Amino acid sequence: MELSDKIAALEDEINVLKVEVKAVLVDIRDELIKRDGPFANAPAGRPAPAGSDESDGAIGDPGFPNVVRLHSPAGPEPEAPFPASAAPPPVAGMPAAGIQGIPASQPTLDAIDAYQKQANFQQLIANNQRPQVPHVPGVPREWGVLDIASMGKWAEAATKRVGRKRLEELLGVYELLTGEPQAEARQALLLMLDLCGATHEPPNVSMNDVVTVLSQLDALFRSNSITEVTVLSLLSDAA
Repeated sequence: MELSDKIAALEDEINVLKVEVKAVLVDIRDELIKRDGPFANAPAGRPAPAGSDESDGAIGDPGFPNVVRLHSPAGPEPEAPFPASAAPPPVAGMPAAGIQGIPASQPTLDAIDAYQKQANFQQLIANNQRPQVPHVPGVPREWGVLDIASMGKWAEAATKRVGRKRLEELLGVYELLTGEPQAEARQALLLMLDLCGATHEPPNVSMNDVVTVLSQLDALFRSNSITEVTVLSLLSDAA
């Protein structure tokens, strides 16, 4: 009962993290659209010199708008303080760098909040991540609470995607070709399927769904960290 409570609590935390990560991705996308839009870095037009066709338009003529002169017509044209191509491309989640000593505009509150959420999520993953040591076949693997919770969450999502029957067949093919999972881990996975009530059998399953579940299965039993399978699950849900 205590293990079930822990699994339920961890599932709630994973769901919250999914929502936060999706919000961060949306914020980053909006910020990139604002900064990389077709008119974001358009150079301002300079006043037309005296006597040119652009400065001879009549007042009120829509084809020749009036030009406001900011310098003497007889004086030389002021040069641009810096080339338009000198600005480096902005980095997602970070404020754009200044150009030739000119400070960039201050980042918006939304961008700061999105960057903080992304940093918090990466810190959470780092705190619960063990060293990436490839699993040696035949050697008993160490399973933590987060690994068990990740297995349960994946089992539930994979069953909804391909069905329990196909999942067990896919597990048999993977075990035949790789020797994983071991007998104890396989039995634990089947018990986890019973625990989450995985009986759904979707009528139509594409090969893309099968490949996605297979990639997550490989990450679950090949890695000593939940990072890879967590990222794959998030990408699968966002697809």
